Amino acid sequence: MLNIFLCFSDEFVDVQKNSSCQEIKDWLINTVSITEQDIDRFPGIGFLDGETLCSYSIKKVIPFKTFLDVPVGLARRILLFKEKEQYKDIIGLKACFWTPEIVSQFLENNFPGQNVIKEICKIIEENIIDGFCFMSYKNEEEMKEEFPAELKKIGILFHQIIKKRNEKLTEQDCSGEKCNIKNETVSLEEDAIISFFETKTCLKQVDSEFSKQCKLQIIHSNWRNGNELEKRMLFLILCNENDYEDKKSHDGLWDKIRNNVHCWGRACTQVFQETFSESSEDTTLFCEKTKQQVSLSQRPVKMRYVMEKKIGELNSFENVFLLITNDLLDIKTHIYGFNFHKPVENKVRKKFFSFSITNSKTYWKFHPDCYSKGFSCIEYDTKSFNKPDEENNVHYSDNNMLVKSYSDVTQKINNVNESSDSKSFNKQSKIPDAQMIYKQPSTTLGDENEKAIEIQDTFTEIQLHENNDSALNTPDRESRQLKIDTNAVQEILVEQSDTQSLKTPTEIQKPRPFRESESAFLYHKHFVMETGEHDGAVGYRCFEFKYFASIELQKESNAINKFLLETLRFACGCLNSRKNGTIMFGIADSVDQRSQFRHGEVIGFNLPTEEFKQIATNSLIKAQKLCFDERTEMIVKYCIGNPVFIPVLHKNNDVSLYIMEVDVEPASYRCSNNFFLLNRSRIQGINAKKVEKEFTLFVREGSSTVSKDKVEKTLFIETILKQNITEREKYESFELSHCIKSVESPMVKLRLLLCRGNERLNKSMWPLLVLNKPTENQKQDSHFTKSLRFLRHIYFHAVFDFDDRTNENGISKLYRNAEKSAVYSDEVFRHNAGKQADLEKILGIPIAMKTIWIFANGRHDMLEPMPHLNRIEWSETYSTGIKDAITFFGNLISNGRLLVVFMLFSNDFNGVVETFYECTTRFGWKQLVVISAEEEIINNFRQLIVTEQKGTEYNIKMCSVAGEGTTWEHVCCTFLEATDNDDVSSISLPTRSGAYVDVDPFIIQNMSDLKILSAKQCESKSHSRPILQQMKIKYEEDFYKGNKVHWYNFYFENQVLKRHCLEHLIDVINELLSSTDKVGKRIAVVTIQHEPGAGGTTLAHNILWLYRKKFRCATILQITERTSQNIMTLLKYEEKDKPKPVLLLIDDLSQFDCTYEDLIWNINKEVRTTQSKEGIVCCLLVCQRETEISKNNPINPIKEINEYVVQLCQKLTKEEQQWMESKYKDIEQRDPNGHPEHLISFMILRNGFNENYITQTITQFLKLIDTKSNEFELLEYTSLISAYAQTSVRGPTVFIPVECCDQLLGKSFKKTSVWYIWEMFLSHYLKIFLVISEREETSGMEIRMSHPLLAVPVLSKILEVRGEKLSELIIRFLKSSLFTCSAYGKYILFQLSKEMLTRRLKEEYNDNKNTYFSPLIVRIEDDEEWRAAANVLENGIKIFQDCYMCQTIARLFSKKIEHDKAEEWSRYAEQFISNQMEKGSWHHNLGSILRDKFLYVLNSTNPTDSDTMISIILEAIQHFVFDREMLGKSSEIRLLYTSQDVIKTINLCAKYVTEKAIVSSSIDIKKLLTDKEYIPEELSDRWRIGFKPLFTQFIKYADKSFECIESYLCYNSIFYAHNPSKLHRFHSQLHYFFPSVRTEFARYLGEENDIEPESQRPSDLDIFHRRRLINLQGNTYMNMYDILLQVKKKDLAPAAAIEKCIKIKHHLNGLCSRQPRDKINLVAVNFLIGLLNGRNRDSWKVVLDYCKDVIGDSGGYLSQAYLFISMLLWPTERMEVEYDEGLFYSALNYLSKNKQKRHRARGIKNTDLVLKEERNITKPTAQFFLAKTGQKQKVCHRFDIFNRSKPDADEDFDKKGIWKRSQIRNTLKRLCGRIRNKDGRTCVVIRNKKSGTEIEINKIRGGNISSEEDVYFYLGFSIAGLMAYNVQAKRQDESYETEYGLDLDDKLEGYLKESAKSLQEKLNSIPNIQGKIRTGRELKQREKDVLRDESIIRQAFDIKSDDSPFD
Repeated sequence: MLNIFLCFSDEFVDVQKNSSCQEIKDWLINTVSITEQDIDRFPGIGFLDGETLCSYSIKKVIPFKTFLDVPVGLARRILLFKEKEQYKDIIGLKACFWTPEIVSQFLENNFPGQNVIKEICKIIEENIIDGFCFMSYKNEEEMKEEFPAELKKIGILFHQIIKKRNEKLTEQDCSGEKCNIKNETVSLEEDAIISFFETKTCLKQVDSEFSKQCKLQIIHSNWRNGNELEKRMLFLILCNENDYEDKKSHDGLWDKIRNNVHCWGRACTQVFQETFSESSEDTTLFCEKTKQQVSLSQRPVKMRYVMEKKIGELNSFENVFLLITNDLLDIKTHIYGFNFHKPVENKVRKKFFSFSITNSKTYWKFHPDCYSKGFSCIEYDTKSFNKPDEENNVHYSDNNMLVKSYSDVTQKINNVNESSDSKSFNKQSKIPDAQMIYKQPSTTLGDENEKAIEIQDTFTEIQLHENNDSALNTPDRESRQLKIDTNAVQEILVEQSDTQSLKTPTEIQKPRPFRESESAFLYHKHFVMETGEHDGAVGYRCFEFKYFASIELQKESNAINKFLLETLRFACGCLNSRKNGTIMFGIADSVDQRSQFRHGEVIGFNLPTEEFKQIATNSLIKAQKLCFDERTEMIVKYCIGNPVFIPVLHKNNDVSLYIMEVDVEPASYRCSNNFFLLNRSRIQGINAKKVEKEFTLFVREGSSTVSKDKVEKTLFIETILKQNITEREKYESFELSHCIKSVESPMVKLRLLLCRGNERLNKSMWPLLVLNKPTENQKQDSHFTKSLRFLRHIYFHAVFDFDDRTNENGISKLYRNAEKSAVYSDEVFRHNAGKQADLEKILGIPIAMKTIWIFANGRHDMLEPMPHLNRIEWSETYSTGIKDAITFFGNLISNGRLLVVFMLFSNDFNGVVETFYECTTRFGWKQLVVISAEEEIINNFRQLIVTEQKGTEYNIKMCSVAGEGTTWEHVCCTFLEATDNDDVSSISLPTRSGAYVDVDPFIIQNMSDLKILSAKQCESKSHSRPILQQMKIKYEEDFYKGNKVHWYNFYFENQVLKRHCLEHLIDVINELLSSTDKVGKRIAVVTIQHEPGAGGTTLAHNILWLYRKKFRCATILQITERTSQNIMTLLKYEEKDKPKPVLLLIDDLSQFDCTYEDLIWNINKEVRTTQSKEGIVCCLLVCQRETEISKNNPINPIKEINEYVVQLCQKLTKEEQQWMESKYKDIEQRDPNGHPEHLISFMILRNGFNENYITQTITQFLKLIDTKSNEFELLEYTSLISAYAQTSVRGPTVFIPVECCDQLLGKSFKKTSVWYIWEMFLSHYLKIFLVISEREETSGMEIRMSHPLLAVPVLSKILEVRGEKLSELIIRFLKSSLFTCSAYGKYILFQLSKEMLTRRLKEEYNDNKNTYFSPLIVRIEDDEEWRAAANVLENGIKIFQDCYMCQTIARLFSKKIEHDKAEEWSRYAEQFISNQMEKGSWHHNLGSILRDKFLYVLNSTNPTDSDTMISIILEAIQHFVFDREMLGKSSEIRLLYTSQDVIKTINLCAKYVTEKAIVSSSIDIKKLLTDKEYIPEELSDRWRIGFKPLFTQFIKYADKSFECIESYLCYNSIFYAHNPSKLHRFHSQLHYFFPSVRTEFARYLGEENDIEPESQRPSDLDIFHRRRLINLQGNTYMNMYDILLQVKKKDLAPAAAIEKCIKIKHHLNGLCSRQPRDKINLVAVNFLIGLLNGRNRDSWKVVLDYCKDVIGDSGGYLSQAYLFISMLLWPTERMEVEYDEGLFYSALNYLSKNKQKRHRARGIKNTDLVLKEERNITKPTAQFFLAKTGQKQKVCHRFDIFNRSKPDADEDFDKKGIWKRSQIRNTLKRLCGRIRNKDGRTCVVIRNKKSGTEIEINKIRGGNISSEEDVYFYLGFSIAGLMAYNVQAKRQDESYETEYGLDLDDKLEGYLKESAKSLQEKLNSIPNIQGKIRTGRELKQREKDVLRDESIIRQAFDIKSDDSPFD
């Protein structure tokens, strides 16, 4: 309902047409009496201006109402006031001030019993038709228009209403004048209000000019839609005029009202109490009607003046509570004046309404500044205010009367009087008529000042405490006078008078101040503690007494157990109740009158042993960890203090007595939102029958600590705990605002702010650092700069540096790691504001993971310096960029995982204050830490913040650290400890001399790619024995749960299983590291091939640990270009000469710009420049995961190349199994309740990786996780991605970044609980399957499976439990909240997920097999159907918008013969292309899809539409050509793929046009395809314009492809980077199917006829000759020398071959426009004729001239020209050409520049952090060898020295056995030379027989190379220069007798003769053959052959099926 005041202003204000919206709004409020709430409810009113209002008249009420969207009565009222002159005659009438309710009442009274009248009245009230509107209707027609149509029909009704109105209401005598509006208002409305107050609140109106002005308001939350409770309770607040002006005070008061709902319930009417009863929760009542608990709504809270509500609404409340502030009531004041109306701005009301408070009536009083005192129900009595102050004070009693606490009094009263159910409201308590003055317990934190509370002479005031409301009993109005049983009080006062100790008078003992030490503090025996046991209020100190009986002290263990049991229970209760508390041992706690001691009497106890103090302390620390759950064990550590022992003074000095106390302080910033659970049965030696058996929640209730069962526990956590937390925070805020001194030292506070209850800074936090500008003196102070060394060891994600000269002489120069940071100014953020993705790309986030160092206030070291500005200038210049930077990082880092550290060195706050304010606004206060060594700086900073209203005193004090002797060195040490880096700065390395040297921290910082293992690792910290024992257990359990092995696992003995191969590995590594052989290999590699979870990583770490004191050891964190330099630095540090080799571990490598193979290459490059001449430089220990490895060959040393391979399987030896069983028993004995079966990683190893055990374990523990919980969902996703995401064999284990799961786990990061991180609170059983570990060298944590073998079976079991298909789970995973986060980790998750969907298994990735799709897609395709796989990919594309994923689904549809859909998806991929390589890949994919479509249509039907078919295949050709052009020379293997696809597709098109296309028979197809000038008239326009130009490009396209294939298939060979001795599979395959491709191309595009064309035009002749060359295989060097191969294979007669070569030479000479390639081909064919002993070759001089012409033309082919020159001019005794030394050495120098290439398949910079990718090596291949002098030719071709059928790669020449062939020894010339090291390179040097100069051969293949020693070798000629093969020392040269055996390629060729079907059958039979082996059955020979040749059969099958491995 709308609330409108019925009062008019004395003077009306006219509305002007030019009035603004604000002026109209003021007019509506002040004149029309519309409230601001009404304007908020109807927002259209707020936009009303004068022009709009004046455009409407009273006749347009309905349009005006529709326009504003307001009730019609409100619209009419506004227009009536605008046109007031027309209605001035009625304004004075009393009826004009009627509310709609009164108008309705008027109609009902005059038309009783008519239903239609009731309907009209309802509409009047809903449409707010008040008396003014009602009186303004001129006739029934005007009134009828504003009512619904169905009522308009009853015209007579409105006629009667108007008639009755005129009769009744217009006859009032107004004496010709307007009535006094204000008085009329009072008479109509305020009379009812006055009556309401006198009836409901016992206030009585008085007519007095003298009254105390105050304020009366209604407080409520949910006024319109209140629940059953809110509809029956109304709260009025009577307070001073200036009280409760802000929202915060409203909220605080309402919270207190809500928390005392039981109190209000007891004071309510009998009817109410029959409907509601008390519940167990203070804030709720149980409604018998609804059978539900109800409470007052929490928010929003509103306070309104009385007249803002309807009188009818007020009267509807059954129970009204008038709450009066205590400072308002005093003896001098009885009359109070207040206003019912809301004060109008600029208009002060003249009259207040005066009321008196009646004597002897009961009222509710409360203290507005200290709610902890609750609400008091008092009887107003002048006597209560008459006593002088001194009579109300508290005095100690002199007559030995015991002073009782308030809680004791009230408890005793209740014990006497309570006789009914505690849940009932109808209890009557009597208050004794005795005057009693007592002392209330001191409850202030750290301050035990006395506070007096009085009970009046009639004891009419009862203080209502929050948690103890049992004393309140307020009956109904007739019996409000409360009385107390006098006898009960007398009993209390003299309770212990008879049992008091005889020797000591009753004296009061003050307790030790909270958290103070025991020093200089004593207790007196028999004194009584001034406060009794009680619980107080939230935030106040509660006490519990325990008396140590002598029998309990007889045995120390009994005393300790009692101490632990009582202390832990008390502490848990205090923590959950958020109350400070102290438990005292040695204080009498009995309340029994028969006891010899009084309650609270100091007794003391004698220590059982001298070590009791230490034992008690250590036991308590240990018990805290054991008995509190894992979530809170670290929080408890800081909340529970150590035992304090206070001496007790007594007469017997021979015995020392003590009181033992323990303080508990549940500070908010420690406890956050946590609840605490306790299980004391875990205490060793305790009687478990007497304590709880499981984790239990305890709370403080009254003077006791009680447990809560399941229902009460849930209720407590969901309701009471939240209230306690809120109250605690408010209490702490109040205390701090009153300058209560902190009891913590600054560094303790700093550690708490950083760690928040943990031992160290949580790695899941992402810290930012803000540095203000240091002074010049500080910069020059070495002590100051050294104290900031912690900056080296902490990864700050970003640094805001306000020092403009920081790069010159500041912090950046000293501590910024240039390799791991990037420098930016504010401009980059300002220019890219709002462009989150662009900024991430510019900053290299998250790929680089570097610290972003931001110059926040100028930069001086630039060509155009940026000045350091003052605050005003800074705000104008730099402020925007810095704010954008803060916004950027806020968007990037998950909410709640950010920590911003401000370090203030000086008072230069320019820009810092603004940055601080931006951080508080963006991130909140609890994520900030402000540090300074000088308290003055903090105070100045605080003053600025508070003065400028950028924060409160409380907030800045809570987050700042300074003062009390703080130095920057203290800060440094605290940071190092908090981040577990306190020993990093002191790394020791062993030296050759045996000494240890400490490494300079600056050197460590620069070696950023290495993590060095110190020789004194784990020894630098000194820990006590108990701490070491705790650490030992912790690290062992963490390791056995599945966490990565830690160095402490080796430091503590017998925690790690020593594998069977460890000793042998040590022997091998000893041999390597101590080797001094003068060999060429300087790097030794030991590879540990291990199956997942077999312990390979642990074995490698174990080896490093054993060698750390003898050799320098380190782990390689990442491989970059500088890694090899880091290694050399480690090698040579503080070593003069001959340093010991280093031992390096490679494991869990993320993918970077360089690979493991690149590292080997770079180390060798670095070693060449070293002065060391002998021995191993470094030994690489490489961990390599294998899916499955052979069990037969565990160790396989290859001594020639210093490589050793160890294979570690998922199998234990007998000795290892015995060790595991022994360890299991140790764990059981150490902790019988420890559940070792939950240590899943340990148990899997113990059970020998048994699959049945794993399956049973998974089934058992999965049942204990709620399948509907988010935790179960997290397990689903982790197992999914762990099972199917792929990383490289040396890459990291698959994981999910923790920050990606924040939204899934449902733990939001509120400002009050910013440190509440969900991963700390995972359930126990989930942590069996998952582990959370830190990432190396950066922030963030990762969540992964606790053992690799769990992923697949867990996933299978989950699918079974869910009844879900794998595809459905994946789609759910893709749609989950994991992908909506903005955190760093999303990039890793995105990459893993994309690769999971798209990355297939390939040899190129070092996989052991090849698949057509990713394993995940293959699994779905096999288990479900392929469309389910397509659906998964479609969902992935929606999320990732990935080009490669679109190509994958296109290939899937193509495979399933849905080519149109495949083409659609392939074309769709184009929009997601982001770089050139992706564009090339897209062209290739679309070309393949179109080609497949063409073949399918061609083979499945007899197409008649030739045009469509040709269009398809031509487009495919164009896409392949585009792909090749995109690649350039970036990726050799990709170029080979695309080049062969270009030729193959051209062949398809040419074949179709020639054989299938429907064309006229008169058309010459070959001329159509090759001759540009040939255009037959029969051709259609589409053929002539669309097809013909492309046809004639075929030869050009093919020439480039032939050239590419020749380069990479002939002159070079491509090997896998992960196995440099193995040829790339496509390189091998291309050799086999290329001849057929070439032959087919020649058939359709070559020229078979030798007759020259009639036309003698040079162009026509050139076309003819080139086409003939295609047919004759004379178009490339490779094709020509294939003729030689055919001769060697005897497929072609030598004479025919010579004739063919002569024809080739003829056609090459016949070319009119001869290109450099043609001249090279002339040289090649002449060499070929010479090799075939033909006679028609040109002279060698002419051939040499051809080469010179090529060099002179500069048209390419220089390498080939120089290759032939090097052979022609090779110096011999008899030269066939004139020797040109200059040209000869020019050729050698040019060729030597062509080095071995290492490249990626994709050819672009890697942006994948964790993924595998293809990398290859291109090696030059020797084409010719130097022949013996007796041979007919100086050189022979490589084909001449093989007796095998298909020598296709240079790898054969690297094999040792080939050189033992007699054919080679008889053919090749063996030269003598000498090994020489030159400029760090090893080469072979021979003497030039012509000039006597030296010839260097830099490329050496095969053999052991010795330094400065004579050698024999064979000489090869390659496109990369001279090559020395089979280099052997002259003294060791062997005889070569052995013939080479059968080659693998011979076997391959044999299998290639079989069909693809036959090969497939052989492959399918392999599993059956393996099954025979497992069952012990004998194999047939053919089965043995198949098993032995499996890899060769697969290779042959790949070739036959032509399955391109490219995706």
